[in-house]
Amino acid sequence: MKKIKLLLLFLTVIGLSNIVKSQCTSAGYGQYPSSTYTPSCGTGFGNITTCGYRGEYSVVTVITGNSYTFRSSIGTDYITIANSSNIALVYGTGNQTWIATYDGTVRFYTHTSSACGNAGGCMTRSVECVVAGPACILNDVVVNMIDSYGDGWNGAAFTLADDQGAAVGTGTLSSGTSGTADFCLADGCYTISVSGGSYPSEVSWTVDVNGTQVASGGANIVDASVEVNTVCGTPPPPPPPANDDVCSAGSVACNTITSGTTVNATTDGLPTCGTAQGQPGVWYRIAGNGDDFIASLCNTSWDSKISVFSGTCTNLTCVGGMDDNGPACASSAASYSWTSVIGETYYILVHGYSSTNAFDLEVTCTPPIINPGPCTNTSFYTSTTMPTQTTPTKTISCQYAGEYTTWSGGEVGVTYTVGSSNTNDWVTIRRDTYDGPVEVVGYTPVYLTPTSASQTYHLHINTNDLCGIESACRDAQMTRQSALPVTMLFITGKNIPELGNLIEWSTASEQNSSYFEIQISVDGSEYRSIGQVLAAGNSNTKQDYKWVDPGPLANAFNYYRLIQYDFDGANEIYSPVMIDNRNRISKIIRRIDMMGREVGPDAKGVIIEIYEDGTMIRTINK
Repeated sequence: MKKIKLLLLFLTVIGLSNIVKSQCTSAGYGQYPSSTYTPSCGTGFGNITTCGYRGEYSVVTVITGNSYTFRSSIGTDYITIANSSNIALVYGTGNQTWIATYDGTVRFYTHTSSACGNAGGCMTRSVECVVAGPACILNDVVVNMIDSYGDGWNGAAFTLADDQGAAVGTGTLSSGTSGTADFCLADGCYTISVSGGSYPSEVSWTVDVNGTQVASGGANIVDASVEVNTVCGTPPPPPPPANDDVCSAGSVACNTITSGTTVNATTDGLPTCGTAQGQPGVWYRIAGNGDDFIASLCNTSWDSKISVFSGTCTNLTCVGGMDDNGPACASSAASYSWTSVIGETYYILVHGYSSTNAFDLEVTCTPPIINPGPCTNTSFYTSTTMPTQTTPTKTISCQYAGEYTTWSGGEVGVTYTVGSSNTNDWVTIRRDTYDGPVEVVGYTPVYLTPTSASQTYHLHINTNDLCGIESACRDAQMTRQSALPVTMLFITGKNIPELGNLIEWSTASEQNSSYFEIQISVDGSEYRSIGQVLAAGNSNTKQDYKWVDPGPLANAFNYYRLIQYDFDGANEIYSPVMIDNRNRISKIIRRIDMMGREVGPDAKGVIIEIYEDGTMIRTINK
């Protein structure tokens, strides 16, 4: 607690000059506090005492060249600054500023008025030190910080920024009622942002430019305008990304990651392509090379979208798009896959569901598997019998992709639908042993028609036509179809040199049978019709049929299946047969590189050979 001193009042000598009176170097209450106060320069006002009297002084350390501003919490107080010999240096009502001309101490007097009046009751004496530096030849910008409670801003702080958003100054009021921060700034438009701290209601501030107030406010202010010797309007919006327009699409390459952002992008106004454009997006382009492409945003943490177009930047054609759960990413990160065409340019639009954000776009390119073939799994799971008329459907639960099961006891001439509960799985059925002759192959479902009751079938399930494996349950399923008007004995196929692929089949009996349609596939999944053979109509004797494909696809597996049609239009699909034509020679009609350019047989690097039957073979010439 402040020690209360007895004041001995002396009558003022009548006739003293007004100058002597105005200097007010008397101190009826003496010095308080008894210690010398050393201010911290560059940190705003520091409190010497929070319970000073009018009619006393404090001793303050000063350094040559530094600027000192002395202040009382009572704005009408009369302040006198004197040296150690008690000779006044500056004096007057309100704040007094003095640039030190020596190293040492000064006396900081406070009185009620220029008449040097005394008064008890607590007031705060504070001082601010500013380190000497070159004079500001631009604009003197002062941020005045005020705290109504008197304990500083308690975590609140200000940031002064230029018109590009770059900070040019920051500060806070660490303690006390008020403080300042000085900046020397060029003409221009600035903003001030002030956070809230622990007690935002106590926080206030003003900004002075060359002694004139230009802005004021409280806590939780964002980008309040500060005009420094100029008139500022509404700042223009930030420019969009460089690849905001499709004709300015950024170039990306295979198997690379490109960072970008949709922030400040503009809406393109395009029709929906795979997924609707909820928010503005940016564009990238890539040239097709015949590979399977996947564009993904898997490393992006916001709800993103991808749309892919072909054509030109002024004439786009939708290829497709994806919002969530694409082929490469899970959840809200978008990805989309497609098979590229050599020489085609693809435009990738990266956009979002409800927001804009930064992202990493990855484009992976994988050469397509032109000739998928059968799979041979070595891991045995279990055995069972094939469905019967009384139990038309059989299921083996939890077979993994990469395992095989055995099925026996089938009925001759009856067609069975075979597959996996995962509709994307690849199915291979081999006869007699796990690695025996291939009976049926293709994406689920496939069709099996036994030609002998003693045959055992081995059902291999894989995730894809590359024989992918997966330790995850799926059900192996087989369903016996109802008896058909046609009892099929067998279907076989073989290649005959200089002739083509010969397909042969026989029926034990036929009722109301119109014709057989022959279809071909190179992947066991997608088939196209290539011919028809008339059926016997009605017959109870064995009927033999054959059909020759004179132009089978070279360098590939050829899958053939039959569809039998009744006169009333009803039809039934019979199990495909596979003929290996990978060693068949077909004439090469073109050689091109990865850019689609014609090359000779001696060209180096990745070369694509195109045969007369449409087959494409990718080779690497060293």
